[in-house]
Amino acid sequence: MDDDPEPLGAGLPSDTIAKGSEKFYSSQSWGDDRKRSSHLLSLHTSMKSRHTGNRILHIVPSLAPGGRTQLIHQLARHQSKLGQPVCVAVTHATDQQKNLQSVRVESLNYNGHLKNLPGLFRAIFLFGQLEREFRPSVIHVHSWSCLWIVVLHARWREIPVLVHIHEMQRWIRERSVKARILRLLTRGCVDPKATKYVSVSRIVEQFHQGWVIPQSAESAIALNPVDSRMRSDLVPPIREASKFVLGFAGRIAAQKQPLLLVKVLSSLLQKGMNAELVVAGEGELLPSLKERVLAQGLSERVRWLGWIEEMRGFYSSIDAVLLTSEQEGMPLVVLEAMACGVPVVALDVGGIREVLIHGETGFIAADEGELIQSILLLQDEKLRQRISLAARQRADSVPSTESWIASIESLYKRGVSKKPVEAFTVLDSLSDV
Repeated sequence: MDDDPEPLGAGLPSDTIAKGSEKFYSSQSWGDDRKRSSHLLSLHTSMKSRHTGNRILHIVPSLAPGGRTQLIHQLARHQSKLGQPVCVAVTHATDQQKNLQSVRVESLNYNGHLKNLPGLFRAIFLFGQLEREFRPSVIHVHSWSCLWIVVLHARWREIPVLVHIHEMQRWIRERSVKARILRLLTRGCVDPKATKYVSVSRIVEQFHQGWVIPQSAESAIALNPVDSRMRSDLVPPIREASKFVLGFAGRIAAQKQPLLLVKVLSSLLQKGMNAELVVAGEGELLPSLKERVLAQGLSERVRWLGWIEEMRGFYSSIDAVLLTSEQEGMPLVVLEAMACGVPVVALDVGGIREVLIHGETGFIAADEGELIQSILLLQDEKLRQRISLAARQRADSVPSTESWIASIESLYKRGVSKKPVEAFTVLDSLSDV
């Protein structure tokens, strides 16, 4: 018998939206004119723990700079400032690991590959030692590979687990034997009464529902936040008016398809566009990307910024953001660009369609050709200004960092309390854009 569920959308329960995200999902700009319901959902939880107090243990594959790390950094720093014990366990430490300063960080020395069974068993052992010493009230898991490490200890010690789904991965829907075994293990090893799930978008939640999220599991949506500083007006620098500057921000890794940036830039130049590319980020494919730029003779058309902390300066220096990823969840760069009024041109991945309305607040492309055509359209200054204004208005419904943190903390409370916690809102009808 096939272990996979019905096709996407079949028999899905009502969506649950974490506070802070409900404004976006209930806004008229979403495009659903039907009557909405916003009654609070009170779900009794039977999760219990021998561990008392608000002690949060995060586990994440790495702390290399990126959107997920930025969110973990904001959440952990906030918890630490409040005097709450917080620890971040990293399965694979890197040279680019972000410094969390006052937050305790422990490495489990595991590269995340299932073929590395000795490494996996060692990581499980090290996590057990850390759990017994730290005694968390909630384990906040930030990837599926991390869940496999913590699940045995969590079940044995009756510790609530919050699984935070940041992106959509291929193996979730693949039909291979390996993928099916992984799904079976992922669904079967968790304690359904003690495990909650939170996704970064509605599409991401539906992608996982029934495949690795049990149909009966409590699942919520918490849209990634935008820092309030991104919502103020940008002051663009003085530069050549005829030059069109594209911006890319993120890890230079395989899932981002960085070499596609070079292909798009080269095509734009061949079509007579005076284009330039600004790259903010680092990663394992950065040397290969630089080599390709050099081989294509584009060195004078590409600027390398490395990792930057102050993103407002980056957004103020570009005309559009280009997203070439083959898999995503809800990219922070898209939300930040919209808040800053910078048009976004992105491949149709993850939850992009939940925030971008094609042709109104940005452009969604199916392939390289559509990416190029969309960028060419943005040469029209009036169109750029119209999209910029619409994007900023839509981004006003995206939760702030403060409200996002509050929604995550309410999920923690659901895990350690037997009393219902009013942390969610139900939307009975939510149409696709």
